[in-house]
Parts: sequence; C-alpha cells; structure tokens
Amino acid sequence: MEHEHPDLSERLAEFGVLPMFGFPTQSRYLFARRPVNARPWPPQSAVQRDLRMAVSEFAPGNEIVIDKMVYRSIGLIDIYPSRGQLDYYRDPFGEIRVVGLCERCKNVQEDPGEACDNCGAAGDDFRHVQLCKPAGFRAEWTAGAPYDGSRERLSRASTPRLVVDRAAMPIETEDGGLSVRAGQTQLYTINDNRGRAFEFQRSSQANGGWLEIGSFDDARWVAGDGEIREVVLGSVVTTDVLIAEPARPEGAEWTHLMFAHTEPGLAIVTARRAAWTSLAFALRAAAADLLAIEPRELDAGMRLLATADRSNLYPEIFLTDVIENGAGYVTEIARPPRFVQLLDTMARLVADWESSDHNCDAACYRCLKDWSNNPYHPLLDWRLAADTFEILRYGRPVRDRWQRTRRAAIRAAEAAFEWSCRDPDSLEPVLDTHRDRVVRVIHPLRNHPEALLGGGAQEVLADVFNFDRRPGQTYLAL
Repeated sequence: MEHEHPDLSERLAEFGVLPMFGFPTQSRYLFARRPVNARPWPPQSAVQRDLRMAVSEFAPGNEIVIDKMVYRSIGLIDIYPSRGQLDYYRDPFGEIRVVGLCERCKNVQEDPGEACDNCGAAGDDFRHVQLCKPAGFRAEWTAGAPYDGSRERLSRASTPRLVVDRAAMPIETEDGGLSVRAGQTQLYTINDNRGRAFEFQRSSQANGGWLEIGSFDDARWVAGDGEIREVVLGSVVTTDVLIAEPARPEGAEWTHLMFAHTEPGLAIVTARRAAWTSLAFALRAAAADLLAIEPRELDAGMRLLATADRSNLYPEIFLTDVIENGAGYVTEIARPPRFVQLLDTMARLVADWESSDHNCDAACYRCLKDWSNNPYHPLLDWRLAADTFEILRYGRPVRDRWQRTRRAAIRAAEAAFEWSCRDPDSLEPVLDTHRDRVVRVIHPLRNHPEALLGGGAQEVLADVFNFDRRPGQTYLAL
C-alpha cells in the first residue's frame, strides 16, 4: 500500500493486527545536517521522536536543541538507507487524508460533510483540512547557533482528538454517575499551525525535500515551479480507549452543560472545561496508582458531545493507552469490578490532596501535574476534580473546598474595584459594585441556567474559578 512502512511486520502493527510490544513505530527523524552516508544510521546530527511528539517539536519554524546547538526546522524530507545507499523520496508528506476539524466541540471527523456530525457546527467553525503524516523533518542544514537558554516554538500540536465508533466498544458499565465504554479507537494528534495550516514548496536543492513558506528568508531556496501544498501535520494511531460521560448531564442543583452565547457564559464554560480536564487527569492518576504503573503510560483528555437537540454541549473524558494498539490497561480498568476499585482509589487520592501536608492551591507535581500534560497546566485544579467527582458519585460535593479562595478573591476585588461584600463566607457571596448590578460568586458547576447568558438583569454571575484568577473579566462584564 502506498505511503505505508516497507516492513510487513511494522505495517501490520500500525494497523492493529500485531501487538506493538518490542519495537517502536511511527518514529520520525529531524535531520539537523544533510546526511552524507547510510552508515552509521541514523547520523549523529539526527534526533528521533515519536510522530505524536514530532508534529509539535519538529514542526517547521520551531527551534530544536541538539548537542547544545540550536537548529530551526524548515521542512519535510524522506530519507531511508537501502543496500548501503541513501534513498531520497520525492514525496515526504506520507499518507494525506481529508478530515474535518470542529472548533466548537473540538472533535475530528473522518470523511467530513458540510457540518460537524456531533454538534452541527458549519462554516468557519468546521474546517476541512488535508492531514499528512510526515515521513521526516529537516533543518536549515547550517552549523546552528549556540544554545543560550531559550528557543522559539511557533506552533504545537492540539490536545488528542478521538474518532469513536461506539459499535467497536464492547465493554460497557455505569457507576459513580459515569457511563463508561471501552474498546479500540483512532487517536489523532494534529498541528494546524494555529489554524493557518502549513504551506510547502519544493526545495531548489536536489533531494532537499519540501520547505515551509515563512520558515526561511531566501526565496532561492525553493523551486520556481510554483506548486504549493497546504497541509496540517498529524499522527493517527490505533489504541485502547476508555470513554466516560456523565450519566445525567444536568440536574436540579448541578450541571455539566457548557454551550455559551455570551462572554460571561464563555468564562463559566472555561471553568467547566477545567473541571472535566482536571477530573480526566485525576482519574489517570488513580488508574496509575491502582495498576501500579507510571502515569505517563496513560494519556487523558476531554471532548464535547452534543445533546439530542444539539442545543447544548456536555463533556466526555477519555483515558488511552500510550502504547499503540493498547497495552490493555484501560480495558482492564473499564471492566465493572475494576472500575469500582478505580472510583475508590480516586476517593482516597482526594482525601490525600486535602491533607494538611499537600498545601496546594490549584495543581502541583504531587497531584495532577507532570511533564506530559504541560499544555493543560493552566486549567488543572484538584479542587475542581474533587468536586466534579463527588457531584457525579454522590450528587453533591462532600465539603466546600473554595471558602478560603472565595474570601481571598473577594478581598482582592474590594481593594481593586472598591466593591463591598456583607457576607464573604457565604456559599454564594454577593458583592455590591455600587452600580446598577451586583456580582454573585457561584460554583462553576452550580445549575444557574442564566449563568451561560451572563446572569439576570440585576446581577452578574461569576464562577469562583475565574473570579479568583481573572477578576478583570467580571469587572468588564458589568
């Protein structure tokens, strides 16, 4: 098959027929210097990453540090040693497929139509892109510059996106307020260059690959044939996945719905995304503890699903095995007896985080953070994870974890904006802005239907997560 790996065993492994244990696949090189010989291979000036990392780290325009020297990636190239010689392939883009990217619900759609199958988004909110799986990357092939402690990162890959075939999810269970399925799926990691895609032209050098327009200054570097390819960079792997969604997205007191129509509503949606993202990584931590593995052996994330009438969105979290074709971890914890143990382990972790020696205001490397989830760090908060978990499992948070945070945020607002609050220790304190409207501070998952619309005529609803971190947003909403 065109664009697939030449070795049969690796090709079968990539398609999920053979297990992936014992050898890596979808590894990609960045060549800092032009390779000269096929031996030794790889050359010393090359650095290797899994494709899921390479589409971020090696993306054209980004700088990479190799042996204390900085090199700038500028394009794609496919070089492969064969019979003691170097073979240069003219098309380094690999397999190219058209997919749909939804900016509203953040789903990826294979064989896309005019609108998102999940939420109905269309137009600018639903883009058709040409996704390629690069065969390799190249730098400027210059001497590089000494590393001075900083490097430029112009683009990075998105958080993982799933294509879920529920018919291929043989394991189903419901417990702790979560509906759970498990099976195999396609996991996409996509770098769309901040929504602009990448534009490539053929190099004017023989066997120089394709160069990304904008990552170099000299127009003589590219061929004069005028052909331009516009693509996004991506990785597509088959692996085991556990998906979990709230059994009841909305209740009388608490809700997980998050489709917003106003700026204040968008702030609360951000807090609800943070809550479910934090829950996903908390469950990953609990799963690692239960199975006695490293957290980095699992990946986690969140996506949005549409309600039946498509009037709103609600969250779904997922855990996946990092190893292609799955290591069996998430399949194991999705089975009903093990899933109950997972919930109990999560409850124990919450108790540990609440202990006096933890002393963490949001998230740290002892609870939710690690190097692999760095893009999520601004959203992670163990209190949101604990509250979401308890709302799902028990119908309400067991305790108020936000009293100290609310009090500190209210004091800061009183000092900065000259507001006043009569009862800062209330569960929903009200601040007098000395204008026509007041500000009510609420829990982001509290079911105030008017919250997504910005509050009523006489008050602005501000969730405690954003009010603590971004009080200026509330001020501007008045």
